[in-house]
Amino acid sequence: MIFHILVFNYFRVLNLFSMKKILLVLVFSFGLLGCYSVQKLNNPSWYQGGKRADNYFEGWYLKHVSADNRRAYSVIVGASYPDKRSEASAHSFVQIIDGSTAKTHYFRYPISDFSHTNKSGFGASVGKNTIGLGGLNVDVSDGLDTIRGRLLYRNVFVYDQTFGIMSWLRLLPKMQCYHGLVSLNHEIVSGSLVINGDSVDFSGGKGYIEKDWGSSMPSSWVWLQCNSFVADSTASLVVSLANVPYLGVYRRGYFAVLSHGGKVYRFAAYDVFSSIRSFEAGKSGLQLVFRNRAGELTVDASRTKTGVLKAPVGGRMSRDIEESLDARVRFSFRDRRGVLLVSGVGTNAGFEMVGNLEAELGATLVLD
Repeated sequence: MIFHILVFNYFRVLNLFSMKKILLVLVFSFGLLGCYSVQKLNNPSWYQGGKRADNYFEGWYLKHVSADNRRAYSVIVGASYPDKRSEASAHSFVQIIDGSTAKTHYFRYPISDFSHTNKSGFGASVGKNTIGLGGLNVDVSDGLDTIRGRLLYRNVFVYDQTFGIMSWLRLLPKMQCYHGLVSLNHEIVSGSLVINGDSVDFSGGKGYIEKDWGSSMPSSWVWLQCNSFVADSTASLVVSLANVPYLGVYRRGYFAVLSHGGKVYRFAAYDVFSSIRSFEAGKSGLQLVFRNRAGELTVDASRTKTGVLKAPVGGRMSRDIEESLDARVRFSFRDRRGVLLVSGVGTNAGFEMVGNLEAELGATLVLD
């Protein structure tokens, strides 16, 4: 609408106003709305990169938990473009982490093996590995480890917000890292993964999807996700804090999204009514308290085993960070009067604490 008004006034000033020119403006405007570069702004799940990239990465994170909550696996599919002047430096990849053992795998592929599509929501593939809202196919081997399988999804709870979880910040160019929530919660209808001959059945289990893209991950961040709550199959929680640089200035960015019974509660740094009331962190856990107009969300998390994953720096997957898939989460959400609306205890949570949380994210350090 703003674009239409600007062009309309442009023609008025030049005294070139006519019905023919109005039609040309409308055709041009709707043509823009139909083009990929504009549509992807409001579809974070789509591939966000251009035909050629420099110092760029993009990756989708798909988490899976078995119905008995005994096994959890996350699969990350993505592309790395450290330097567009050298095709040899670019590659695509599949990363996998086993929640029960914290063992991780990094399978590297030529960049030519990466492709993407936006049919049926989104889709991406690396070699024989494909991902989308309908499911996942995995077929990786490096001579030491072999992982194969197919999982089918249904009842996908797509996160629906204009421009995604980043809201209007999504429109800022050249940010270090962008984040997108794809599916807050979905059912794994059927399927299994076979890891070096060991078959893990995920039928009836739970899934979650998100993604990141940009040049690098932040210097410090916290990330927490859980949708395996003991007494509430509809509940899903994701929390993220990061040291966000823009135009030479660093700020603490954050969001927390709690979905429960079809309702979604959001806390975010760009919302003037949201705030972080307290943030305590130790070596193996944290406590966060968020507040907004709807109420107050308290989150406690702790972890035991961690595995090492690769993270991007300047598009190059060269940084080692630790993630846990066996974390435990406890949350409570109360309205402004202090009345408890919902609470839960969850397992198999994804959990990352990276960098200097005290200096860069304002955490109060506590002894575990």
